Amino acid sequence: MVIPVIDFSKLEGEERAETMAQIANGCEEWGFFQLVNHGIPVELLDRVKKVCAECYKLREEGFKESKPVQMLKEMVDREGEGLAVNELDDMDWEDVFTLQDDNQWPSNPPEFKETMMEYRRELKKLAEKMLEIMEENLGLEKDIMKGAFTSGDDYAPFFGTKVSHYPPCPHPDLATGLRAHTDAGGVILLFQDDEVGGLQILKDGRWVDVQPLADAIVINTGDQIEVISNGRYKSVWHRVLATRDGNRRSIASFYNPALEATIGPATNAAAAYPTFAFGDYMDVYVKQKFQAKQRRFDAMAKLDGDERTQTLAQIANACEEWGFFQLVNHGIPIELLEGVKKVCSECYKLREEEFRRSNPVVQLNKLADQEGEGHSFEKLDNVDWEDVFFLQDDNQWPSNPPEFKEIMKECRRELRNLAEKVMEVMEENLGLERGHIKKAFSGGGDYAPFFGTKVSHYPPCPRPDLANGLRAHTDAGGVILLFQDDRVGGLQILKDGCWIDVQPITNTIVINTGDQIEVLSNGKYKSVLHRVLATRAGNRRSVASFYNPALKATIAPAIEGEGGRGLYPEFVFGDYMDFYVKQKFLPKEPRFEAMRAMKMKDGGK
Repeated sequence: MVIPVIDFSKLEGEERAETMAQIANGCEEWGFFQLVNHGIPVELLDRVKKVCAECYKLREEGFKESKPVQMLKEMVDREGEGLAVNELDDMDWEDVFTLQDDNQWPSNPPEFKETMMEYRRELKKLAEKMLEIMEENLGLEKDIMKGAFTSGDDYAPFFGTKVSHYPPCPHPDLATGLRAHTDAGGVILLFQDDEVGGLQILKDGRWVDVQPLADAIVINTGDQIEVISNGRYKSVWHRVLATRDGNRRSIASFYNPALEATIGPATNAAAAYPTFAFGDYMDVYVKQKFQAKQRRFDAMAKLDGDERTQTLAQIANACEEWGFFQLVNHGIPIELLEGVKKVCSECYKLREEEFRRSNPVVQLNKLADQEGEGHSFEKLDNVDWEDVFFLQDDNQWPSNPPEFKEIMKECRRELRNLAEKVMEVMEENLGLERGHIKKAFSGGGDYAPFFGTKVSHYPPCPRPDLANGLRAHTDAGGVILLFQDDRVGGLQILKDGCWIDVQPITNTIVINTGDQIEVLSNGKYKSVLHRVLATRAGNRRSVASFYNPALKATIAPAIEGEGGRGLYPEFVFGDYMDFYVKQKFLPKEPRFEAMRAMKMKDGGK
């Protein structure tokens, strides 16, 4: 069984109809086919082979120290000791980097960038030609696919190139070159090795080799083409086998929708697939890439159905009436959250003695001594009964326990994605353009939004009547995501004049809105006073992540209110923070007024 090989040059001659039919068959029956005489100069392809091979030679030593190599060595050692081993099923025997127009490219060999830029231009044109052919074969209006990918030309389609090498593997029985999956996006164009095989597709229940063919371009259809064609074209499972011999080259280019693009069936038949934003699909795909695609489509159908409307309404109500809510089934793996609990608890144990010598403990001991001597005293109102440190991408992290950094980096990636998803939901509920909040937070894309994580523990306090865990305040920034203790309570919010407990629920993420969301929403969403009580029993864990504007970002109301847009001033977030750090535990209204006064003063110059 051999996948179709199609002579693309015949598309413009007398054999056009036959060639169109061959492509239709390749899309409908295989999901993969090879193009020869595709118009990309062979001389260019030869240069691509050369620069990619030279680039890998410069990376080869790094791969030998990579995680797949180290884990395989550990498994071989276990096998040598007579212990049972299983195939590595959570990583790939692959050296890989990605090229996009706006990311960093290898500087060596010197001709790499020029060659690969030229190659990507040719591939992008070929991808768009393939879309036009698919449209014609499906009976669709010309450019409907590109229009879908660009959301009507409002956004640029994504075009990325993945440069991979699959080095010789000493134990291919224990490793996979690339695990089986379907591709998430649109049209994929692969320039594979013309000598070393390994790529296979699943056809009629059997794994079939995609035979190496010199200078051919392999085309395959992704999940979004399956949706747009309403299932007529299928995305297909494929994998790469690890091999003992040869170093397989693989250069895959992906022509995908923009994250903001809306994808749905474009044919006249009854829709067999949901309509959704491609960014939502990618949120699910990155967690389920190596699982069955139907689960991803089902997740999108749920977003597209009645439950989506209900869920959006629940989030809107929480933002408007509470300023706090808890998310369950948020998509962050439970095993990751369990890892966070473990490393944070172990980290605190290493800091515990230091906390016993800290300022809050010293001050509380003094108060207790004064009480014992019969002197008058007041509750500590200038410190918090809290052990705390901060994580950012560019600061120093604890080195122990050894796995702390890896686990917390992964957790921060997940939380950052969730924060951006929550902002998109807020935008939809507020009637704002998708991406508006992130754009405001980044100064129109000129700066990176701030994303920091505060790791806190609130140890048992011998006199909770004399100390606060954390004094009442509102948060200065944007969206706050809290992974709180699931046993020890203490977090409270002020609602209608009463302090209300935020009940511990295992593995939920608590969301609250900060002062900048209040401003952007023109007061429709409120930041809310909250505090943490000190308690005698239990050591409360609190991991709070803050998705805030860049300090240079300008924040202003984005929607009309009862008083127009004048309820809140326009200001630079860094100016707001200058006031906040001095007034964090005071009412927020004077901070807004200070920003208004600053704006008026600047306007009068």
